[in-house]
Amino acid sequence: MAKELNGIKEDIANIKNLISGQYSSFWAKFLLVNSVFISYPTIVALLNQLTGLKILPSCLIAIPIYFGLMFGLLCIVLYNSNKKLQQKLKTSNIDSNTELRRLCSLDAKCYGFQRKSHEVTAKIEKDGSASSLNKTCLLALAKSITSIEIHTSTPHTPEGTPGQIEVTATPKRGKKTLIKPMMKSSSRNAAVFELNFIPALEINEEEDYEYEANVLKESFAMDVEELQKRNMEFEFMSFSMSYPTEEFRAELTFPKEFHPQKTGYDVWMGDGKVRHLDEFIRIHQNDYFRSDFRGKELYLELDIKYPIHGLVYVLTWIPPIKEK
Repeated sequence: MAKELNGIKEDIANIKNLISGQYSSFWAKFLLVNSVFISYPTIVALLNQLTGLKILPSCLIAIPIYFGLMFGLLCIVLYNSNKKLQQKLKTSNIDSNTELRRLCSLDAKCYGFQRKSHEVTAKIEKDGSASSLNKTCLLALAKSITSIEIHTSTPHTPEGTPGQIEVTATPKRGKKTLIKPMMKSSSRNAAVFELNFIPALEINEEEDYEYEANVLKESFAMDVEELQKRNMEFEFMSFSMSYPTEEFRAELTFPKEFHPQKTGYDVWMGDGKVRHLDEFIRIHQNDYFRSDFRGKELYLELDIKYPIHGLVYVLTWIPPIKEK
């Protein structure tokens, strides 16, 4: 009986704390209902002992009512919490895009130019080689933009593979400018070249240019056994945001008979493959990554507004098991 009396005293103390405002609104409601329904059976049991009356069945009725109310209250709280979280994420995402637009604009002014759009259409062949067509719209924000430098690489091309990365950028007459490519260096797994503008681009001038890159066979592992030989967990194609860019789109198509075990995307802060979590989440929230079939060919796509300058955007996949 002493324990039961102590339990009632604790319930009364909790109600006093509730009245004094020491609990949040949710826990206040929870504590109030909890105290009432837990105290009720305790009081009934105490009355049974004092009076000898058999009113225990009332206790049994109170217990399911108690759990029912607790469950209902919990559902309401979880619903409201989820609603608030979704609203917060939506607001945060809007703020993020606004800040990224400002950052891109400020970054472009520092560089003197920006890519209004950058589009890469790539295709992997059965032998592990690949080709990519790169199209860019460049906007000059400073005087006398004479050239830009472009890099492309395939870091996992096996040593001893004959040949080198081929980059084709045919000279073309732009709106006001001749765009002339010049190869700086090329090897089996890297190439560097520049595009020269003759005459130089002036403030607010836009020019479209494109180039095609072809990488060697076996640059990409075409089965999981080869992937393991290279000590890799997954295969990937990455795109470094080397210049301020407003909109970036990359599409990668696989051969008809090629069915990866798993596909996805990632965002890295550098060659160490450390994920940039906020940008990874932003891509997911905006559905910037897609995977679908075009006929019998699987393709992966990233379509991102205001990609962050300096980050590496990645399409990832695990190749199929080698057919016996």
